[in-house]
Amino acid sequence: MNFIFESQQNNKFLLIETNFKVFAYTNSQFDFAMIEFLFEIEYVFPNFIVAHITRKSIRNALKRGINSSKVINFLEFLKKIIFFN
Repeated sequence: MNFIFESQQNNKFLLIETNFKVFAYTNSQFDFAMIEFLFEIEYVFPNFIVAHITRKSIRNALKRGINSSKVINFLEFLKKIIFFN
């Protein structure tokens, strides 16, 4: 099962696959900074980021003061959630 978090505004989305691969389409510096804090960045293209969720990236986020409620708030900020197989 994959999860897509999509915003109605600013044409941005975040796709999280079951293998913990993350694809983000955004031009927001705030979104980029949050993704950089939460995930290990693999590739950065103009307005598109490929990352991976790892144990180390989650541990580093917790050390930096980003707790689970902040992650949930970030995902809810994107407004619309689509689930599909």
